[in-house]
Amino acid sequence: MSEKHFVVQGATCKCKFSEDSSKTDKIKVKTHSKHFANDKEGSEKLIATTKELGKTLEKNTFGKCKKQPAGSNFLPCQAVITQWSGFYEKVTLSNQGKILLENSKATCPMGAPDCIEIVNHGQTAEPSEQNFKNINPMVHNLINPMVDVREMYIEEAKHEGLKFNDGENLDDIYINTTDASVLINYGKSDGDIRMISKSDFGEFESVSDFKIKNDKLKESSMIVTIDDTQIQGKIQEIHQLTINKEQQAYLVLDRTTAKIIAISGKEGIDGKAEIDYYTIGNSKPMVKENNAKYALLGQIHTHNLMKSEPKNPNQIGGSDTIQNAFGTSELDKQTAKNLGLNIYALDSWNYSNKNAEVTIGRVTPSGKETKGIGKTHGKGDGKKTVNIGLECLNLRVGR
Repeated sequence: MSEKHFVVQGATCKCKFSEDSSKTDKIKVKTHSKHFANDKEGSEKLIATTKELGKTLEKNTFGKCKKQPAGSNFLPCQAVITQWSGFYEKVTLSNQGKILLENSKATCPMGAPDCIEIVNHGQTAEPSEQNFKNINPMVHNLINPMVDVREMYIEEAKHEGLKFNDGENLDDIYINTTDASVLINYGKSDGDIRMISKSDFGEFESVSDFKIKNDKLKESSMIVTIDDTQIQGKIQEIHQLTINKEQQAYLVLDRTTAKIIAISGKEGIDGKAEIDYYTIGNSKPMVKENNAKYALLGQIHTHNLMKSEPKNPNQIGGSDTIQNAFGTSELDKQTAKNLGLNIYALDSWNYSNKNAEVTIGRVTPSGKETKGIGKTHGKGDGKKTVNIGLECLNLRVGR
């Protein structure tokens, strides 16, 4: 990360489908007005994010577009950005956008995926005293994680009367009570994760005084905890229920207790369990159980003991019975990607003992599969268990 500059207003872009390869345009940040970087002279530059979409360039053209032939010529380019790739995943700014990096690329519907690239990030490479005084500490630590700029501020305050008072440098990370979406994650890496309603968070979002904002947000929120004992019990329960059909449980945020727990999902069929989720607008996935609503953070399901698969529907003796496969499936991988959640699978088909320590597989939203991340508690000592509630929470906030 320290080798990649983040992108600011005025960054220069070019499109590989421009008739003239020297044609460039510059990014205009229109989606927020509160997160800045600084050039050598101290001029403030807005940080560019994945929310810079549509006509977000100064001229919105790279000359003529080779993807639009017109006789012996080409039609004028009308640049429209529909999405970004290659951004920094671990930080979400107040506009819910991710920070763009100098190797980020944009897609234009007239071109092809990633047809627009950044040729200059817009920052000044040479640091100055003004850089260190004005830059947001969170952003500085992304660029140079070996230096805590806050410590530099403290030393300066003793000798030159400088005062560190950055309203965005909160102690903790805050997530929405309703769907567990991240409201702000500028919190310290060892800070708490707190649950707060969006309305309560909005009430204090504009408070500029660092101490008041920290105190008010803490008073109006609850620290999120993981009930791993309850989760381990639910995991073992769905294994014990598994015979011919898949069972499932949801990893959720309980909005009354601020605990990550596991609740039962609907029973599946042989080889498949549907996640019964819903969304409101562009919210994160949520689920309901007994009229209670929860934010969905992950799912764990069993693979039933044996999977029936008829090779010939007319064969004498009925269908053949085959063993399931270890770990997560291609369907699990697609579900993880679509919902942005970790999906876990229990190899229940491989255990006739209902009190066994069952192997757990995992697939992440990026498609990374791990067949054995740990085991269920069973009747063992619990040393092989894995805290999947904590995994799901860390995934949500980018830890």
